[in-house]
Amino acid sequence: MVHLMGRRGVAALASLMLLVSVAGGAPAAAQGGDRIVAIDAGSLHTCALHEDGSVWCWGSRYAGVLGDGRTDGSSTTPVRVATVDGPLDGVVAISAGNQHTCALRDDGSAWCWGRDEYGQLGDGIGPGGGFSRALAVRMLGRSGPLTGIRQVAANGLVTFALLADSTVFCWGSTDLGQCGNGLTGYGGMQLVPQRVRTAAGILRHVVSISAGGGQHCAIRRDTTAWCWGWDRWGAVGDGRAGADRRVAVPVRAPDGSVLRDVRQILAGAEHTCALRSPGRTWCWGGDRYGQLGDGTRGGTDHLVAIPQRVLLGDGLLTRVALLDGYLGTCALRDDGAAWCWGDASRGQVGDGTHGDAWGLRRTPVLVRSSAGPLTDIVDLAVQRHHGCALDSSGTVWCWGANRNGQLGDGTRIDRAFAVRMATH
Repeated sequence: MVHLMGRRGVAALASLMLLVSVAGGAPAAAQGGDRIVAIDAGSLHTCALHEDGSVWCWGSRYAGVLGDGRTDGSSTTPVRVATVDGPLDGVVAISAGNQHTCALRDDGSAWCWGRDEYGQLGDGIGPGGGFSRALAVRMLGRSGPLTGIRQVAANGLVTFALLADSTVFCWGSTDLGQCGNGLTGYGGMQLVPQRVRTAAGILRHVVSISAGGGQHCAIRRDTTAWCWGWDRWGAVGDGRAGADRRVAVPVRAPDGSVLRDVRQILAGAEHTCALRSPGRTWCWGGDRYGQLGDGTRGGTDHLVAIPQRVLLGDGLLTRVALLDGYLGTCALRDDGAAWCWGDASRGQVGDGTHGDAWGLRRTPVLVRSSAGPLTDIVDLAVQRHHGCALDSSGTVWCWGANRNGQLGDGTRIDRAFAVRMATH
């Protein structure tokens, strides 16, 4: 998910990406200050965007994913991301993938760092230049630096850029159709940016994108959602499962019609969720970890290929303003409370437990600190085994796995309750 500076009011979060895109660009950077305004999480690291346009990351340094010039060890507290010319500044949005991270600057350029063996950083070099980049590098187009970027989305082994012309470019692995340009094949990679396509041609009129573990999605101006890529679990959402989708296809409603009124799309590792007005949440795809939130595990095949409503208690989850997730899912409701479900084996649902006998939470539970439920949350960041929340005061709270210091509390102790990130 894209994580933006500014415009953090909970009432506006559900339509944030639509507002940013329709308004004609990224929001302007705030001036000065050390307050955290957005967060995102990778597999073994976490990053924060500060009000002054700087980016700070913590956790594992594997493949240079902290962006501080090192690839060894880890950091339990934040370090600042840099380029070869000095600290990365002027950033207005961040997107953390499994083992690489990207930032959008206020001049419409994008910079990425971390793992790069499939060319997912977009610098046009790929594996010939080494396995990773420990400092941020600029995304390139066919003839030079890529400009006019409105959103960048990193995850899995690919990266996407949404441009001012409302089309989407992709770099990275194409072995499962992840770039949506019609290509598949083991070991394939895209070093030169290619546009995501549909069966009828270039995917156009896009207002937001979401990069997942193997499937990836976009919302168009007409509020329809389109997905492509790996479909082992039915996460593409066209009602089938199995064959990879090499170009974008529309997500279908339970009655077979095109799903409409989509305000946010979340591509996870094996599942996908959509936020529809007014605050209704639908999920589909793999359900091995209960990540669809419908109280099941998807039957004997552990998948549900058509959208299902998320449950809460005896009813349905409503009043949702924002979604994030990977192996599990979390929802931010309009009252500032966070609810999570799915894999809980490392405490990553944040309710103080490790789930049921199977290490799962199949319906949403409230995220808590040891003092009680988290409140006034304005942003969420959820990945494989940990999650984080940002409150309205700029405080970051994290929970789950912490072996590499990805919770940022100065320790390497797993936390089933949310803990406050240490200052730097």
